[in-house]
Amino acid sequence: MGAKPWLHHVHGLSSRLQKTRFSCTVVNRAGDPATTSGCWAPFESIPTVTPSYVRLSELTLCDVVFTNKTELIRLVHNFPTLSDCYFERLTFLDPSPAVRPRRPRRRSPPAYRSFRCGIEDCKDMVTPTQAALAAAIVDPARRMGLDRRIWDTALQGLLALVPRVPGWADVSLDGDMPGSYSNSCK
Repeated sequence: MGAKPWLHHVHGLSSRLQKTRFSCTVVNRAGDPATTSGCWAPFESIPTVTPSYVRLSELTLCDVVFTNKTELIRLVHNFPTLSDCYFERLTFLDPSPAVRPRRPRRRSPPAYRSFRCGIEDCKDMVTPTQAALAAAIVDPARRMGLDRRIWDTALQGLLALVPRVPGWADVSLDGDMPGSYSNSCK
C-alpha cells in the first residue's frame, strides 16, 4: 500500500489545529513543459484531484503547466478556505479564455472573507489577460452578489485601460468591507 499522501497529514493537522493557516508552494523544476502536458502537478507528490477538506489558506504555484485556464480555476475553487494565491510563470497549453466551471463548488466559501489572487509572467499572456484570469478566480460578482452582466461590462472597461504588455495582475476582495474590490496591474 505505501505511505499516506502528505495532504492526508495536512488534513489531520488542520482538523486538530483549527486556527492554523496552511500554505502550499509548488514549484515545477522539470523545465520541459512538453513532458508534463495535461498535468497541473507534474510530479507524484500532489494528487491531480485535490481533497477539498484540506483547509489550505495560501497557494503558490511557479512554472506549473495546465491544460487550460479552467483547470486552474477549478483547482483554486476546490479549496473553500483559500484566501491568498500567487501564480508565477504558469503555462497553459490551450490559449482559449477561461470558462467558468459548470460544476458547483463542493462547499461555498465563507461570506465576506478576504481573498487575493496575483498572477505574474505567465507564458504568452499580457497583463490584461492575467487580470481577467485573476478576476475569474476571485469571482467578485458571485462573492458580492452582483449581476454578472454588469460586473463583466465593468471588468471589460477596466481591462481596456491596461497596457497589453507582460506584467503583474492582482485582484482582491476585502472581507472587512463588504463590496470592497480592488484590481491592480503593473
